[in-house]
Amino acid sequence: MEFDEIYLLPSTGEKDEIDIRLRGEYEDEVWYAQVDISYGEVRLDDDGGIVDAFEEGIYLEDYGIVGKLRELLNEWESFIAQEESIRESIEDIFDEVQSEDEEDVEP
Repeated sequence: MEFDEIYLLPSTGEKDEIDIRLRGEYEDEVWYAQVDISYGEVRLDDDGGIVDAFEEGIYLEDYGIVGKLRELLNEWESFIAQEESIRESIEDIFDEVQSEDEEDVEP
């Protein structure tokens, strides 16, 4: 996963953008997201009334990266489950062998 260099400069009425890329095994496999950070602003007129305002916030523009990350997470969870199953099978074999050894030792 790659991020652009991140230099956040919070200023009233401004926004920052962070680009995120996830590269696949092949050069043409790239998934993107952009995070927009708005710092908000309220403009007042001479009498103190609100002339213009917009809220602060953090927004995600997903261009496929979230789906790909979920897919990778599911693959890893499946891999871990398979490895856990293999580990349990090996433990069962050891327990069985140990039990047989104990039976052989008894008079």
